[in-house]
Amino acid sequence: MADLIHNPIFTLFLIIGTGILIGKIRFGSFSFGAPAILLVAFFFGHCGCLMPEMIRNFGLVLFIYTIGLQAAPTFFTILNKRAVTFIIISLTVVSFAAVFSATLSTLFGIDKALTIGIFNGALTSTPGLAVGIEALGSEEVSLGYGIAYPVGLLIITLFIQILVKLPGFDPKKEEKKYKDRLGLKPVNIYISVIKAQNTAAIGKSFADLNLSEKHEEVTVSRVKRGASIFTPDSEYKIRKGDLLKVVGTESGIKTAQLIIGEKTDEDIPASKNIKSLSLIVTNRMIIGKSLGSLRLRSMYGANVTRLSRNGVEIPASHDFVLSLGDKVRLACPVSSEIQVKSLFGNALSQYWANALLPISIGIVVGFLLGQVRFELPGIFSFKLGATGGPLISGLIFGRLIRTGPVMWAIPYRATTLLREMSLAMFLTAVGTSAGSIMVKTLKLGGVKMLLISAATTLTALVFTALIFSFLVKIDRLSLMGALSGGMTSSSSLGAVASTVETNIPQTVLAQVFPFALIWTIIINQILVMLL
Repeated sequence: MADLIHNPIFTLFLIIGTGILIGKIRFGSFSFGAPAILLVAFFFGHCGCLMPEMIRNFGLVLFIYTIGLQAAPTFFTILNKRAVTFIIISLTVVSFAAVFSATLSTLFGIDKALTIGIFNGALTSTPGLAVGIEALGSEEVSLGYGIAYPVGLLIITLFIQILVKLPGFDPKKEEKKYKDRLGLKPVNIYISVIKAQNTAAIGKSFADLNLSEKHEEVTVSRVKRGASIFTPDSEYKIRKGDLLKVVGTESGIKTAQLIIGEKTDEDIPASKNIKSLSLIVTNRMIIGKSLGSLRLRSMYGANVTRLSRNGVEIPASHDFVLSLGDKVRLACPVSSEIQVKSLFGNALSQYWANALLPISIGIVVGFLLGQVRFELPGIFSFKLGATGGPLISGLIFGRLIRTGPVMWAIPYRATTLLREMSLAMFLTAVGTSAGSIMVKTLKLGGVKMLLISAATTLTALVFTALIFSFLVKIDRLSLMGALSGGMTSSSSLGAVASTVETNIPQTVLAQVFPFALIWTIIINQILVMLL
């Protein structure tokens, strides 16, 4: 048994498995999650179990690269969505945390490595921890992080709950403020059956009536003509008495009624001639193309009803750009089923295959970028290193999606698995190394580090919330999402999800997260140079 404990592979997975189980234990509305692996690793390190440095380096590089891949789509498109204010909020939280942690640690005599650990732990930022360790070359960073992380997680969770409970909070009013700020108008989707009666519509196609597949307000998903039920294609001509199942906005359906005929209570049941399909996008030739450019209705008589990306349902629109792994739900004639499946790919073997080549190329390019030195004569000089290089490489290749035959985009589930596994390896390696000196470090300043951590998280949150609530008049739902995004803490929104029906906080968090992450990495480099 003693030999097994000192076997690095056995110990690695023992620590990871134990940490995951502990991380799932809930304390009220939050849990430790992946950082519980770090706590278990501290214990094993204290008992004399250490991991080879190769495990740490491999986990670090792969983790940072997959972060870049997953952040790329949001990072390069968010500015088009007028969410700059939300991004500024998240960056402000990170900046305040850096100032407070550095100032307080200097006053209390905490050394550089522990200070950087406290900064990242107060922000609950594991990627920041990785960057701090790589920049300093010291495992002591993880001790500061291990002390500050639970404090930061507890404070951000309680703070978000307090924002929900404060007087004057009305979710519907806050949602309206959010939509007004972004210029969004509420859109409800309706379904109606229209009976073709108007003479002006008889014998006309949807294109003739401006009801083509490019029309954004209304689409016809099914037609009943006598006993026959079918999906309309580009050749379809309206006949008197046809029943058309119309899906769209209220105004779009009213327009369709004015053009075609009156609304009827008759229903159009499912038909054996119509096939409902759920397909995964794996065909590299359509990745990066818009849904409308595929001409599904005119070419195959198919109508898309729903889209799903990363488990999130998305309304179907002609300008939606397809990505690898998107799930498309549609209805089409049985005769077109094979062609439609071929168009989207739906090949699970291809979905997972050939991912190793782009990952290898991406990481090699990341290492090369990491060796580039940036200099401002007389002020500072630094390299992107083994964290910044792969991150930039991941962002670039995640944005490119594909280059000729090489598919840079990797399925979301695959990158998530790689990210979680590499993070677990990294936390295990740094935790065991830091655990060997943990007791000595805590005796020298454990209580002070706890107080600094709490003060850093709380003051950063309070200052940012006050500034943007009273000066910018930001709605509270967006504030919750932006603060959690700046803290890189999606778990803190768990309490909100059970209190309000809207998903605005989660949406804002997803928008700002990559920016906050990259800003945290930059701040880590600055702290290393200045402290």
